[in-house]
Parts: sequence; C-alpha cells; structure tokens
Amino acid sequence: MGIIVLMSIYVTDRQSFDSLLANLGDFGSFLGGVGTMIAAAAAAVGVDSWLKQLRVGQSLVVVWDVQVALRKIHAAEISWYVHAYQRSKDFDVEKLEEDVIKAFEVLDNCAHELDAIVVKNQFEWSNKVMDIQLAWREIKSYLEKHPRPENVADVIVENELLVPKNSQFSAVYKEYLEQLEKLEQTLK
Repeated sequence: MGIIVLMSIYVTDRQSFDSLLANLGDFGSFLGGVGTMIAAAAAAVGVDSWLKQLRVGQSLVVVWDVQVALRKIHAAEISWYVHAYQRSKDFDVEKLEEDVIKAFEVLDNCAHELDAIVVKNQFEWSNKVMDIQLAWREIKSYLEKHPRPENVADVIVENELLVPKNSQFSAVYKEYLEQLEKLEQTLK
C-alpha cells in the first residue's frame, strides 16, 4: 500500500498510473507463480524424503531385531555352556538348553523377515542362522557324548577339542554381527 501511495504522488498521469498498477499486478502474479512452483518442488522433495524414511525406518527396525536376537542367542549360549560344561546333575541344563533353542527360533523368524523385507534375497540370513546353530550343536553334541574329565590331563585334552568349537561359534557370531552393522550403515 505504501508503494502505491508513493507512486500515486509521483505519477501525475492517470493512465500511466493505471498502467503501472497493472504491471505491478502482473509482476505480483508472476512472483506468486514462482513461489507456488518452489513450494510444490519443496513439497515433492519433502514427501519423497518422508517416504524414504518410512521404508528405511522399517528396514532398520528389522536389522535391529536381528541384532537383538543374535545377542540374546549369545547370552543364552553362554549361560547354557557354563552349566553344560560342568555336567552337573544338580542343575537343570535342559531348561537353559530350551532357552537357547527358543532364542534360535526368534533369530530364525527375524532372519526370514530380514531376507524378505531388507535384503530381498531368499534365504541369505536364514542360512547364516543355520551356520551359527550348527556351531552350537557341535559344542552341545561334544558335551553330551563325553563325560566330565576327572583329571588334569583329561581337562587339557577336552579343552584342545572344545576350544576350536567355541572359537567357531564366536567367530560366526562376530562375523554376523559385523555384517549386520554394515547392513545397518548402508541403510542409513
């Protein structure tokens, strides 16, 4: 309004003033159109980013679920191993073994989700679950088939046999955890 009042003071010809107002109106319409295009572009970018966040967010949740399930297996395996290694008749090792088996079931379900939603490769992570499960079963099988060592020489022999099996389990666990962390970083 101030500009229009100032222009009306300086422009004495009524026809020039009307022409100037029409030009200013056209310029304002042009600026309004440019502003609308900028707003539309910003909205399109914003909606695209929002949709990407929804997809990536879902994928990250699946990866985090697998990481949690894998860590729970590691914790359950440690608890089971401590008592299974002692081969004590006083303690219910079967309960701890059931906990490990349940943790593997949860991991297997999470791995199927990861294969279907994120990786979109039929059985990549499900196969990895089998690898860590096989490593655990080797330890379990050894402990079930062999009695508790009675003397120091037997303990040394047993440790020579168990250390590679435990190392295999730990190596597979660490490898999969690292792969999950890399997958998480690629999704971010």
